[in-house]
Amino acid sequence: MPSEPATTEERLHVTRSRANPGGTAQAEGTVEFRSRKPPWLKVPAPGGPNYRRLKSTIAADNLHTVCEEANCPNVGECWE
Repeated sequence: MPSEPATTEERLHVTRSRANPGGTAQAEGTVEFRSRKPPWLKVPAPGGPNYRRLKSTIAADNLHTVCEEANCPNVGECWE
């Protein structure tokens, strides 16, 4: 494998061969390296006092919500 590229934009991710997924043969093409998500796109994990109170109330009453069943990533925004 060649040496590390100098910049993030130059990095390439080499994929494994689909014909031999467990093998070491590498595919002909490459996929561009994806950088991390910007900070403004990330949201903190839920866990504030209102979230914990509502979650315990729902669990105590043996209720089920669409948010929990669908594993909604925005549940913290709704329940806070």
